[in-house]
Amino acid sequence: MLLCSLLALCPGAYFRMHYYILILPVCGLLAGVAVSAASEKLAASIRLRSWRTAPLAIFAVCLAAGVWRQRQEYFSLAPVDVFRATYGDNAFLPALRIADYIRENSPDEARIAVLGSEPEIYFYAHRHSATSYIYMYSLIVRHKYTARMREEMVRQLDTNRAEYVVYVDVLDSWGDHSGPQPAAFLAQLHAFLIRQYEMVGVVEIAARDRYLWSAEARDYQPSGAAAIYVFKRKAEPLAR
Repeated sequence: MLLCSLLALCPGAYFRMHYYILILPVCGLLAGVAVSAASEKLAASIRLRSWRTAPLAIFAVCLAAGVWRQRQEYFSLAPVDVFRATYGDNAFLPALRIADYIRENSPDEARIAVLGSEPEIYFYAHRHSATSYIYMYSLIVRHKYTARMREEMVRQLDTNRAEYVVYVDVLDSWGDHSGPQPAAFLAQLHAFLIRQYEMVGVVEIAARDRYLWSAEARDYQPSGAAAIYVFKRKAEPLAR
C-alpha cells in the first residue's frame, strides 16, 4: 500500500504539496502499527514491561501538540475563515458565488469558459466548458506544443461561443506569466474578450472578498493584485 501510494504521486512528474495527501492513509496505518508493535514488544520484555504504555503516551503527546498548533482552526474560526487562512488569495471561495451567478443567469444548455485553472466553476455552475483546456499551466510554460495549444484554445473559444467567460487574474491559476511569450498570449485573450464580451462582474479577492455585478462592475478597478472578472457575450446585432 505504501509503494502504491508513492507511485500514485509520480504520473506527470509533478510533486506539488497537496499531492502527498495520497500517502496519508497508509502513514496513519503504519503509525498505528508502530505504536501497537512497540507496546507489544515492551510488554513481552520482563525488564521493560513497565514502559509498555510509553509508545501510546508519545503518540498522545504528538497528537495533542498537533491539535494545539491548529486550535484556532479547530475551535475558534468559522469554516469560511479557516478556508481563507489555509488558502489565502486562492479563488476557491469566490468560485462558488460566481458559479451561482452564472447558473442563475444562463440557460442550462449554455457553455461557459474559465480562463484560469478553476474547473470547479464548471461543476458548481452545472455548465459545460466551451474549451477542452480547463487548466492554464500548460499554456504558459514553454514546450513544443505551446503555440499549437494556444491557437486551439482561442479557436475553440471563438467557435463554441461561450455565454460567459470567467477570467481569473490570480497568480496561482496561471503560474509565472511574466515573460514575453505568455504576455503576448494574454494580450490576445484580452483582445478577444474586449471584442466579443462585456464585463458584468468583478470579484476583488482580499481579506473580505468584494463582489460587484452589472453596472457597478463595468468601471470598477480593483485595488488589489488578485481579482476575478466575469464577462457576458455581447448581444448579436439585429439582421437588416
